[in-house]
Amino acid sequence: MELNKEQALNRASGLCVKSEHCESDIRLKLRQWSITPDDADDIILQLKKHKFIDEQRYARAFVREKSKFNKWGEIKIKHALYAKGIDEETINEALEENINKEDEAEHLAALLRNKRKSIKDDDKLTVRVKLIRFAAGRGADKQSAERGAVTPSISASANPQPFHSLVHALVEIRNFIHQPRRQRVTASLVVAHVVFLLHMYLAVPLLHVLHIQLGP
Repeated sequence: MELNKEQALNRASGLCVKSEHCESDIRLKLRQWSITPDDADDIILQLKKHKFIDEQRYARAFVREKSKFNKWGEIKIKHALYAKGIDEETINEALEENINKEDEAEHLAALLRNKRKSIKDDDKLTVRVKLIRFAAGRGADKQSAERGAVTPSISASANPQPFHSLVHALVEIRNFIHQPRRQRVTASLVVAHVVFLLHMYLAVPLLHVLHIQLGP
């Protein structure tokens, strides 16, 4: 679809009236409508001037929606807003204003309880690892994921073996690296995921073994 500058401005304004849109959303639409870069810049300027586009307002609405209705964790929300070009300060302010830590912990606990019912494996370490991975996939930070996955039914007697954990870690890292590029947001996210896996499969089991051997 090709539109002239005036038509594109009117169409973009209408979209912003119906629902919140950020600058990157509208720029994508303008490219689809074959608007030149210079005209796109002018349109964006007009939309911001008349408050059709407001990145702070958009970020707040995005956080509320994804947290309340999609049950996304803070990390997943943050990465999604980064991908849309929202600056870090705006993201952090929106998260601080609209994320209730206690409610988020309760949501995560409920999700993990439901997930636990679907895990058929009886190995307690395997169950814990799957719960941590699930929590991380929902956007929980590493500490929340680990804390949420520790329950009396799966944490009391796990006795992991470091070598076995190393094999698991290497397999998981290999699988992650070979995912389609579109599923990996940035190189830094890959590094963060690798560090998370190494911690999950190596540091925790090794500390557990040392605790058993050396005593509390």
